[in-house]
Amino acid sequence: MTRTRSADRGDGWGPGAYRVSVAALSVESVFLAEAHTLWSLPDESYTPADPSGWSLFMLPFLALCGLPVILVLTTLVVLPTATLARRLGRVWWWTPVVAAVPASAVVLVVVLAAEPGVADAAVLWTVLWAGIGLPAHLVTLSTPRPGAERPPLLVARTYGYGALAVLLLVGGGGIARGTGLLDAYEPPLLSRERAVGAWTDGRGGLLHLAPDGTATADGLLVEDVDRPFGEVRCDASGTWYHEPGTPWNQRIVTRFDDCSFYEWSVGGTDARPKLDVLYGDPDAPERYVLTRR
Repeated sequence: MTRTRSADRGDGWGPGAYRVSVAALSVESVFLAEAHTLWSLPDESYTPADPSGWSLFMLPFLALCGLPVILVLTTLVVLPTATLARRLGRVWWWTPVVAAVPASAVVLVVVLAAEPGVADAAVLWTVLWAGIGLPAHLVTLSTPRPGAERPPLLVARTYGYGALAVLLLVGGGGIARGTGLLDAYEPPLLSRERAVGAWTDGRGGLLHLAPDGTATADGLLVEDVDRPFGEVRCDASGTWYHEPGTPWNQRIVTRFDDCSFYEWSVGGTDARPKLDVLYGDPDAPERYVLTRR
């Protein structure tokens, strides 16, 4: 017992440091999942937003499937950051300074590979910096220098304060949604009159919906029934009709004699509506999207 505590206090790689890092990263995972849900509420989506607090039900999943990832992050990122910060000096601010290095490296790779916008890159850097810096700082607290006192019940306090932060976020998000301060995305209600006109896939395919209920496909993409999950371009005439409903279940149904018929969902915005349909492999379908021409 004495040897384990001594080693843990000296280099910051003992079991106590691992327990603190795992606790911090686990709480951060749930917090970030809920924060991402709230952040993404106004974004266009194809399914209704999850209710506030859904991330709390991810705890068993994170415990079973996320633990190996958390252990790898602890070993490769958090503990090296805490160790280097401790060796650079006794002051606490060395930890966030060192944490900026791996965060910047990851953001640089993302920028070179995906070319995100400046705002997205800044948000990603801030999340990574805080996500690395906080567990590393707690690790340094759990492994004080010889002669210093170890903060009592640090793992329990990490879970406790982390759970409180998650509950406050969930409660604040629920209040914001309930009072209308934070609006979740909904597709526009598309009446039959507004559906009339030409819709394009941006790749040469057109769908014409006439007021009299006739429809024309001009190079419209359809599945090839002779080849599993293949696709061909269709030129045909047929009919269409409008199925009213809620923003999430309204449909535009097209039927063609020489092609497949589609039930189009409505997406986009009120100013720029879209028609979309799933096609291809049922296990990994693609989404075919038409916009107003």
